[in-house]
Amino acid sequence: MNRDVYTIRTQILTVKLSVMDNLIGFLEKFSTEKKCLKHLVNKRFASKIYCPRCNHDKIYRFKDGVTYKCAKCRRKFNAKTGTIFHGTKLGLKKWFIAIYLFSSSKKGISSVHLSTLLGLTQKTAWFMLHRIRQTFLQKTNKLFGDIEIDECYLGGVEKNKHQKYRIKGNQGRSTITKTAIVGIVQRELEGEEKKKKKNRKKGEIRIISTKNVSKKIITKFIKKNLDDSASLIADDYYLYNGLSTRRVNHSENCYVIGEDHTNSVESLWALIKRGYKGTYHWISRKHMQRYLDEFATRLTLYRSKLSTYSIFEYCIKNISNKLTYKQLIYD
Repeated sequence: MNRDVYTIRTQILTVKLSVMDNLIGFLEKFSTEKKCLKHLVNKRFASKIYCPRCNHDKIYRFKDGVTYKCAKCRRKFNAKTGTIFHGTKLGLKKWFIAIYLFSSSKKGISSVHLSTLLGLTQKTAWFMLHRIRQTFLQKTNKLFGDIEIDECYLGGVEKNKHQKYRIKGNQGRSTITKTAIVGIVQRELEGEEKKKKKNRKKGEIRIISTKNVSKKIITKFIKKNLDDSASLIADDYYLYNGLSTRRVNHSENCYVIGEDHTNSVESLWALIKRGYKGTYHWISRKHMQRYLDEFATRLTLYRSKLSTYSIFEYCIKNISNKLTYKQLIYD
């Protein structure tokens, strides 16, 4: 009997999670501003309400149920203070929908498309998306195990441009009009080797934007992100000489040697290029790293087999990375 009860409870929980993983179920849960605010307060102040400015926990509550006042610094605040929602005039319902769409779009969502869906101006949607990207900043822990590394160049192909816009010598690895990026992909998390291949949780992704690709930059990137025990896999590009002992010679049409290949990181570039060309169409060098953080974190969460709603909750958990418009456009 107990086993039957456990099975029924598990089925109910599974149904609830599946309902939250579609837009209709999500909109039903967060149908009003009051519900959105309650969820935000519960997530941000899970144990106890505290002042976001001085972290003092003696708080006075106002009658409106939204505003608080710190007994130490005497400053008023609410659940949005010091978060990506700080100072916003938009309702939380629109913010929650935007975060959900952002979480569920594997190749990203453009500001033009979001502005149409939510009835906003493109400028507002653009700033909104950049604030949401603040919740997707890449982690800083060091990676271990089998790690694939490669470089890529984002920008227009010269032969596809009008004759008057073509630049000589801008093919291949030139960065005259293209942006160089370097990325690493951790194949599997520790302890996942014993599971069936389709059930294994895959590891993290790290990407950086750089003016050019040099051995100094690659070495610094590896030391910052990789544990000493990590095993690096790379192609035959000369910059990886001395950094990786597991190489795949692409120039001789050799792409796989046993467990040695760079197919995972090559797939990462394919997905980023689809997002670059198909969703955003163009990304400035100034904001490139923000978009790379978005792709790296979203794909890491996808590889961990998290549901769309779980990724939404991940964003809500990391809302404390405040971003002002001045910080965003400042050169």
